Amino acid sequence: RLAAVRDHVRTLEKILQRLPLEVGRIYEAFVRDLEQEGPFPKGWQIGHLSGKWKGYLKVKLKRNYRVIYRYESNIITIFIEKVADRKDIYGR
Repeated sequence: RLAAVRDHVRTLEKILQRLPLEVGRIYEAFVRDLEQEGPFPKGWQIGHLSGKWKGYLKVKLKRNYRVIYRYESNIITIFIEKVADRKDIYGR
């Protein structure tokens, strides 16, 4: 399990490096708010997803960028699944 988490973190780091600088800064602010306020921080456009993404949440970072994430309330662990342009994020 730990190896899978490490792989996920490395993949996420690569994705974040490819984002426009401004989007990366907004993402970092969102993560800080998640850490301080939990899975539904104030001031962000957060919505529940359906279909194959049922059980996940999305947050709008900028006009065309989204983060897909989920959380386990009994552990208060938040899993960032994807960060991408909205035209690419829901595909896989």
